[in-house]
Amino acid sequence: MNEYMIDIKNLHKTFGDVHALQGVTLQVKRGEIYGFIGKNGAGKSTTMNIMAGLSRPDSGSCIVNSHAINTIKHPGQLSIGYLPEAPAFFGWMTARESLQYLKPNNK
Repeated sequence: MNEYMIDIKNLHKTFGDVHALQGVTLQVKRGEIYGFIGKNGAGKSTTMNIMAGLSRPDSGSCIVNSHAINTIKHPGQLSIGYLPEAPAFFGWMTARESLQYLKPNNK
């Protein structure tokens, strides 16, 4: 088992001409608690969406709970929860998968 619950290295993400993430690196050990703060447009939501498996990075690696984000088939595999600022439905998920992802403990 990986020592880190979150292990992000050199993460990049663009939206058209906007570089939302440029080389983000972050490691959080299991059991640690962190706050994630920054200015508007700093890339917080983009990073969180990638960590939650709701978006894919352009490059770099993101491992959450020993799962590489680019290899998961469903965000429920990560055993984490994420409450975004605004509710969203994800075009790449079926309605059933969206509801399953949003319910507690993915039961």
